[in-house]
Amino acid sequence: MPTHNYAQPRGTTVTVEIDSPALAANVVGDPSSRAVAVYLPEGYDRGNERYPIFVDLAGYSSSGLKRLGWTGFGESMPQRLDRLIASGAMGPVIGVFPDCFTALGGNQYINSSALGQWEDFLAQDLPARLEREFRVKPGARGGRCSATRAAATGRWSTGCAAPTCGARSAATPATATSTWSIGQISPSC
Repeated sequence: MPTHNYAQPRGTTVTVEIDSPALAANVVGDPSSRAVAVYLPEGYDRGNERYPIFVDLAGYSSSGLKRLGWTGFGESMPQRLDRLIASGAMGPVIGVFPDCFTALGGNQYINSSALGQWEDFLAQDLPARLEREFRVKPGARGGRCSATRAAATGRWSTGCAAPTCGARSAATPATATSTWSIGQISPSC
């Protein structure tokens, strides 16, 4: 029988708007101000610990914001993060779910003269805002990325995998439910 995760997320989700100059010059008229959902782990509000970030890049026709939603016979990304943290499979992280959806009906993760400088948004604007507003671990231990199979091609070339970010990357199947999908974040991070 299929299983369903009935647990409510243990952490807190907040949404920030990031107005990105990198996205302003796109020719399709997409907004340069983008919503980014941020999932703060359980206990974030009671301490001063710094956390690595876990940037979840949605598949082509999905959305970072959609990854927070209820899933029948599955789990939302906050539920998955909670489960993996509670089991000790990974350490606590700040989950980041950017809206990278474009007027063409899909997500963009690489720089484009038509759609905007998405790689710059992900590698520069997003981390800068997160570091100003949240207790993010700085430097090489501060960032991690995950992408569904559909997003992996673009994500491998984005700043999330750039050595200057110090990020590790993990590509996952679109329907992944196993712990290997985000196993790059060890409990010692």
